[in-house]
Amino acid sequence: MKSKIIITSLVISMFLPIHLFSQFVLKEGYLSLLTKDKAEQGFKYKNLVLYPILGGNHFVSESYKANYTLLEDALKQKKVRITEKENRGAEVNQLYIENTSADTVYVMAGEVIKGGKQDRVISDDKVLVPKSGKINLDVFCVEHNRWDYKSDRNFSQVHSLSTNSVRKCAVKEKNQSEVWQKVADVTTKQNAQTSTGTYTALTNSGAFTTDLNAYITFYMAGFKGLNNCVGFVAISGDKVIGCDIFANTEMFKKQLKNLLQSYCTEAITSGKAVAPDYTKVNSYLKNYLAEEKGQDANIDKVGTKYEFKGKKLHINTY
Repeated sequence: MKSKIIITSLVISMFLPIHLFSQFVLKEGYLSLLTKDKAEQGFKYKNLVLYPILGGNHFVSESYKANYTLLEDALKQKKVRITEKENRGAEVNQLYIENTSADTVYVMAGEVIKGGKQDRVISDDKVLVPKSGKINLDVFCVEHNRWDYKSDRNFSQVHSLSTNSVRKCAVKEKNQSEVWQKVADVTTKQNAQTSTGTYTALTNSGAFTTDLNAYITFYMAGFKGLNNCVGFVAISGDKVIGCDIFANTEMFKKQLKNLLQSYCTEAITSGKAVAPDYTKVNSYLKNYLAEEKGQDANIDKVGTKYEFKGKKLHINTY
């Protein structure tokens, strides 16, 4: 009888850490929203208000502790190679990616990469283990009118994280025509059209760049003092336009500037003067984070989740 109790305890203990880790839930010790006053005083700027999500003691202690190198840094340091699938005549929606280093690299869905036969947006989160070998990378085109090499045969640069509208079409809806349409919408509104129609031409718009830098400077200052932040919910006008949450504060901090580029670009291009509604934000989160049971199915209706080795690393909803 005693041996059966010991075996049962061991089985329970084996599964307990994974269960606890997956607690992306709104409850004491796990996830909570920054208070209404602090959020609306320190994180409201023109067409955008961000409501930071904080990780409590239990969430932090049970979070995934792996140290990831960002794709942007890995490309700059030549630790990762992204190439066209030339042996099959090249493909619009698939590339090869290879981690040639000893680092573990995190690739975030929505990142826009420059080069190859056309600029692309990555459509799925991915963790690249050290010395990964060539693996498939799912992408969508964000440069409608080019299909030839220029100076960069490979992809050596991450441009930014795409706007939420482009990201949604590529990551959730996986619709190439809609991606092209959203890219055209944002570049036209910012007077950043080019002959190839690339999303990356946004940097050619001086007015847009000035606005974007002002937004990002404002929000970076606000997040600087939030050491336990793991994500945020964004509102423009009176609508929630998205939410990103990561498994730990380190992952969030590394992705913060990219996230701000995405949400701030969306606010500048298509947003409206904000009408903050803390109750709406709280209700929005409760739809997906009230409890673990049924959470995955609810998230999949409006966004995506990424798991690595059975553990959630990133939740994104629209």
